Order: sequence, then C-alpha cells, then structure tokens
Amino acid sequence: MLASVIFLAVIAVACGRATEDDINSALGITPTATMSAEQQATATAAADARATDAALGIAPSPGSVPDNLDLASLGNPTLGRTTFAVQCQRCHTPNGTGAAPALSGANNPAAGLSDSELYSLMKDGTNHEKDTGGPGAIGTLTDKQIYDLIAFLRGQP
Repeated sequence: MLASVIFLAVIAVACGRATEDDINSALGITPTATMSAEQQATATAAADARATDAALGIAPSPGSVPDNLDLASLGNPTLGRTTFAVQCQRCHTPNGTGAAPALSGANNPAAGLSDSELYSLMKDGTNHEKDTGGPGAIGTLTDKQIYDLIAFLRGQP
C-alpha cells in the first residue's frame, strides 16, 4: 500500500513538471500563433471578397456588377434590417421626416433601382444625395452588409 502511494506521488510530481512543449508533443498538438484583431479583420474581409467572387463569378468593384444580377439573393433580409436600423435609419426614417427619403412605401426611391445601382449607391455613393458621415457613411459597409441591405429593401412594401 505504501509503495502504491509513493508511486502515485512520484507520477503526480513528474506530471506537474512537464513543460508545455512536452505536453503538446505527447498530445500531438502543434500550437499556432493567434492573429491580432487587425489580422482577423483583414482575413475576414479577404474571405468575404473570395465568397463574393465565387457567388458572382466577378469582382464586385463599382461599375462592374451587371445590371441584371440578383444581389438580394446573396443577402439575408433579417441581417439587413438590423444593418439598416444601425447604419441607415438615422437619415432614412420610416415616416420620411429624416434627412433622406423613407425607403418603404409608394415613394420608395430604392424600388426603381436595380440591385447593381443599389450596390454602387451603397458602396461608393453613386447617386446618393448626401453623405453625412458617421453610421451609414458611404464606403463603410462591407459587401455582405450591402447584400443584406438590398435583400431587406427588396422586401419592403
């Protein structure tokens, strides 16, 4: 019995003295460096761009998106509603009393635009009357956010 206790104590002490490299080697783990927040943002943007290229078959730079392309199908209207509330609703109020027209109802200016035109409007400000900066400032939206916004706008009455 005493030998068993001594054996277990020796094993416990030996395990406590293993280095991180020894443990990783025993478990077959290869540590990798953690990316910084900036590196993660860059990698995410690059992945979004690759996904867009794959979905569209083109690079969606302003002016290069064909007019007949259905960008709304690439977006999520629920996420678009959230993005709209945070980024756009400050000017595009539901009742139309904001600095910009309401984007719903009979006078919805977005209804007369193609998805390509909406993309260009949100991406680089093409035909956007004014850019007040802050949330919703032209050029601050990602392609995914733009697709989500287009999907949301297409669902407005």
